[in-house]
Amino acid sequence: MKWLLGIVGVVVVLAALGMVRSALHLKSGAAIDPSLVVKVKRADLDVTVSETGKIEPKSKAEIKSKVAGQVLSVYVKEGERVRNGQKLIQLDPIDYRREVERSQADLAQSKTQLEFATSQLGRREKAFEGRGISQAEYDTAKNEVALARARVQLAQVALSSAQDKLRYTTITAPMDGVVTQRGIEPRVHQATTQALETLSIACSPATAAASL
Repeated sequence: MKWLLGIVGVVVVLAALGMVRSALHLKSGAAIDPSLVVKVKRADLDVTVSETGKIEPKSKAEIKSKVAGQVLSVYVKEGERVRNGQKLIQLDPIDYRREVERSQADLAQSKTQLEFATSQLGRREKAFEGRGISQAEYDTAKNEVALARARVQLAQVALSSAQDKLRYTTITAPMDGVVTQRGIEPRVHQATTQALETLSIACSPATAAASL
């Protein structure tokens, strides 16, 4: 029991000596490193997490040419931001303009034929009422009018198709985006329904992104 009391006494003495030494050190005026002094205050704790990954676009549209033709101009560069409807590429429109003009002429001719057939039917109808022509001749006149009307409708459809093809020679952006790759150049022949050299536009969740 005495030996235990002796150990406790030694520990107390050593602790007292340490306190005295610390007090003497503070009284000696020893400088404290300012970098170790921090004022306590309430603040948010910033946490940064570093990870590797791949950014995928929110949406991506592959652009294809609806008509064949030579590329005349490419209006965008890599990294350029584009807007929905902005002109991207111009194909040579000469052949398609001629097709529109030819279809317009065909439509005008068909309308003229319809007017003539309608006029003929009117005269044949009066003659038929006066028993000047047979039933067969009268039916033939009515049939000519029906055929002329059908030719007008076909010419209108052909003209609409030609106008659509001419419009397709100007390729525009289907949505907002940023050009990330330009894989097509002028003077290149573009086959119909073929992807424009991996031309595509993508839109990321935060900002629009495009690939051309």
